[in-house]
Amino acid sequence: MARYDRAITVFSPDGHLFQVEYALEAVRKGNAAVGVRGTDTIVLGVEKKSTTKLQDARTVWKILRLDEHVSLAFAGLTADARVLVNRARIECQSHRLTVEDPVTVEYITCFIAGLQQKYTQSGGVRPFGISTLIAGFDPCTGVPALYQTDPSGTFSAWKANATGHNSNSVREFLEKNHTETSGAETVKLAVRALLEVVESGGKNIEIAVMTKNKGLRLLDEAEVEEIVAGIEAEKIAAEAAKKGPPRDQ
Repeated sequence: MARYDRAITVFSPDGHLFQVEYALEAVRKGNAAVGVRGTDTIVLGVEKKSTTKLQDARTVWKILRLDEHVSLAFAGLTADARVLVNRARIECQSHRLTVEDPVTVEYITCFIAGLQQKYTQSGGVRPFGISTLIAGFDPCTGVPALYQTDPSGTFSAWKANATGHNSNSVREFLEKNHTETSGAETVKLAVRALLEVVESGGKNIEIAVMTKNKGLRLLDEAEVEEIVAGIEAEKIAAEAAKKGPPRDQ
């Protein structure tokens, strides 16, 4: 196996590209990210790492705006994400100058996935160690869209999805609990999904809400804590309802 992972353009005898699989492993070790598409709202959520006392928390980001109507969350290597996001932003502006229309969500997803795939077959480079969740509203139809890309260059559309650390657990939760929601219910579903893998509650969760008219808005810590408190109260009420009224002695 060792001789087949020295170059990204060399296949192993069983058809694997080990450098791409190593990039996927970097994604699996990254902070969890989740995306939920509602009827009129798209929510992106990520698990935040706790920052040190002297560090400016504003310089640590996992959710970014590509254009006025398209945003991205990622799991994996932050340095790789910075390079990929800058390329995507340039493509968004280049498309506006050339076509005189903003990009569609599918177009910019294809561009990002194509760039990731290119780095799996070129000498002297390595694959991007990130997986992205791309969310936005198509400029013509106004329909919300959510896509995922991975280091191999594949992409697909989703109603709700997760990537990064413990993504399988989050995805299973979404499969069981996802329904067509709107507004605050979509936000609540995304927060509930992240709470499946985040132990510290709202302090280590970052949530961004996208709407057609207002674009991307990051919720502050107080808003997230309020949503988490409401979810916890609902859980307590549900458990109390299951136990039923106390029996008379």
